[in-house]
Amino acid sequence: GNVAVERGELEEAEKLLNEALAMHKRSENRRGESIVLTGLGVVNGMRGELKEAKHYFSLALDIHRDMGNRRSEGVVLGNLSVCSSSAEEVEEAVEYAERALDIHRETRNRKSMGVALVNLGSYYKRLGRIEEAIQSMKESLKLSRETGDLRTEIGAGVGLCNMLADMGKLESALEQYTMAIKAAERSGLSRQLLGLVDSVREKLMAAGIPERDLPLPSYW
Repeated sequence: GNVAVERGELEEAEKLLNEALAMHKRSENRRGESIVLTGLGVVNGMRGELKEAKHYFSLALDIHRDMGNRRSEGVVLGNLSVCSSSAEEVEEAVEYAERALDIHRETRNRKSMGVALVNLGSYYKRLGRIEEAIQSMKESLKLSRETGDLRTEIGAGVGLCNMLADMGKLESALEQYTMAIKAAERSGLSRQLLGLVDSVREKLMAAGIPERDLPLPSYW
C-alpha cells in the first residue's frame, strides 16, 4: 500500500490498505491497524477528501492513545493539523499543531518539533499573529539546522523571509533567502522547492532587491 502511495497509484493503494486493515482487525493487531489507518488518511488527503482523511487519522490517534504511543500520537496530530489547514480551518489547525508540539517536546523528538513549529508559523501568519509566527519560524530554523532536516530548514527560512519582506526588513529578508538557497543547494529538492523559492524571490524583487542579488541553486 505504501509503495502504491509513493507512486501516486491511489486507487490501488486504497485497495491494498483496506485489505491490510481487515487482516489486522481479524488478528487484533492494533499497531498494524493504526499504521494502515494513517496510510488511508494520507491517501484521502492526497485526493483532497479532507473529511475522510481526518476520520482515518482520528481513528489512528485513538489507537495510539490507547496504546500509550506518544510519539505516533504527536505525528498523527500533525497530520490532522495539515488537513485542517487545507480545509481553511486554521484555528483548529493551530490547536492540533500545538498539541503535537507539546508531545514532541515531551518525547524529545527534535526533528518533529521543527516540523510542528514551521507549520505553526504558517498558521499563525494566516491568523495575523505575526510575532508568534516569526518566533515559531526562528525556533524551527534552529532545530532543523541542528537535526539536519533540510526540507524543514528551507520551509522555515522562506517563511521567515516572506514575513520580514512584508515588514520592510529587506536586509534581514535577503539574509534568510540566501541561507535558504544554500540549504536548497545541499538538499537537491529542486522540484518540490521551485515554486516556494520563486514566490519569495519575486516578492523580494518587487520590493526593490536587484535580481542579481537573488541567486538560485546552481542545478536549476
